[in-house]
Amino acid sequence: MDHLKVTYRIVTFSCFFLELTWLPPLQDATVPEKSVQAGTDHDGSKIYVGRAQHAGSWLVAKVIPRINKAYVGYDRAEILVTNYEVLVGDKYSWVKDENGNVPENAFIAGTTGSGNGEPLYVGRGHYERSLTPGKIHKSHGCLYIPFGGTEHEITQYEVLVKGEPEEKKKEQFEDWMNFTWVPSSPYAGIPGNAVHAGNDQDGSPIYVGRARHAGDLIVAKVIPSKQAAYVAYNMQEILVTSYEVLVGDGFSWVGSGNGHVPENAVIAGHTSNGEPLYVGRAHHDGSLTPGKIHKSHGCLYIPFGGSEVSIRTYEVLVAQMKPQWRSANASTCYQPNTISGGRDADGAEIFVGRAYHEGDLIPAKVIPSKQVAYVPYNGEEIAKYDFEMLCGGHTAWVQSSYGNVPHNAVRGGHTSSGEPLYIGRAHWAGSLTVGKIHPSHQALYIPFGGSEVPIKNNYEVLIEY
Repeated sequence: MDHLKVTYRIVTFSCFFLELTWLPPLQDATVPEKSVQAGTDHDGSKIYVGRAQHAGSWLVAKVIPRINKAYVGYDRAEILVTNYEVLVGDKYSWVKDENGNVPENAFIAGTTGSGNGEPLYVGRGHYERSLTPGKIHKSHGCLYIPFGGTEHEITQYEVLVKGEPEEKKKEQFEDWMNFTWVPSSPYAGIPGNAVHAGNDQDGSPIYVGRARHAGDLIVAKVIPSKQAAYVAYNMQEILVTSYEVLVGDGFSWVGSGNGHVPENAVIAGHTSNGEPLYVGRAHHDGSLTPGKIHKSHGCLYIPFGGSEVSIRTYEVLVAQMKPQWRSANASTCYQPNTISGGRDADGAEIFVGRAYHEGDLIPAKVIPSKQVAYVPYNGEEIAKYDFEMLCGGHTAWVQSSYGNVPHNAVRGGHTSSGEPLYIGRAHWAGSLTVGKIHPSHQALYIPFGGSEVPIKNNYEVLIEY
């Protein structure tokens, strides 16, 4: 393989969106900040997208920092490479495709060395309990991945695409929150747990909705007692007959004004050119009416009395975030808003985590002061150095036993056969230790002292509320 002659400087990225670009690994063989994670190896180790030159071609590489190695697939073999680059950025998404096809904006990692050079695209596929990146070779009709010493063909895969679609961002945001939008109409009634926004002049309850009009997706006021819903648009109050109603819990209304919205403000829709529209409400003429906050206009617009009324001082609907899993490792296991799980026998604080092992995604005890996490598996306590930590949300511990979990128990992972595993903890040998609740085994298992310890009763389950 030709050796790459690379001059570079280490860059620390702040919180802005970064276009995809190639950088060399850092001098200690770790990957730069914002490196693109493609998946995990069969043992749970994180795999990142890389590329390297081999036999005259630029090939997609799988980069595994934990073992300081990178591999490419070529001519039916998995090839170890020592000179490679890592893909860095955050404006991307993964899109499903098959049989050598790629969507628009698919990211090109390199070209073949033959003729004019056929483009090779970045893809990833599931194989032997791994999610592994490789090269999509269109004329061959497949994705090739390096795995277990061999180059494997996969015909159904995901393609790395430049840019992150707005719909994906919106779906991801809503997935982190405790709400959803339910289709409705004037004669359908109001769904259970609909979000109450205020009251009309005559005292009729008003609920939060949204509807499409003239290419915009706009906050609507829904008044079930009048079998009506309205949006504000172009200085008018518009009656709509097809709309969605916001359903969920954990919301709060926060005072604001002049187009400003706080963190976790609920995005209800967007203008036709893509600007987000947020849910707000304000008092007006004896009513408390919801409408759209248009940041670039510096105000809230509400539909009222046949007109679109602009208001500078208002309240913003803010959603409660669900607990989120954030990537971590042995050297970066201090994450914001992590959920404490207990203490080790020596007093070291334990946090809630999870990690892959032998095809299972298993709740873990994370001990930042010792730069390690442990999972219980097959009678053993297994150390993990790449894992995720549970952060944020509203959670609590409740008593349980014999594998039972409440309906709002936090799911921490699953077995390789798909059975859910939940997060539990129990007192053991002077510790309060996190582990996995395995319902079909009617037990909590905790990793402790080198072993997997089963506990049948007197343990706690993590719930969200």
